[in-house]
Amino acid sequence: MKITCVAEMRSLDQTAVEAFGITEELLMENAGDAVCALISREIGVQGKTFIICCGIGNNGGDGLVI
Repeated sequence: MKITCVAEMRSLDQTAVEAFGITEELLMENAGDAVCALISREIGVQGKTFIICCGIGNNGGDGLVI
């Protein structure tokens, strides 16, 4: 996995929307779904409580999906 800075991620998101026609909502859903799958696989969710904290940079929608 490549780690990106905020500017790079915004550029990638913009390209996905403009060049490939992927909606921002679908990008958020996919990001949230990927995090949920990772948490479920690596930590498990049965009988656990989680708090999702979102920082700056338009992460609120992703956090809402999670």
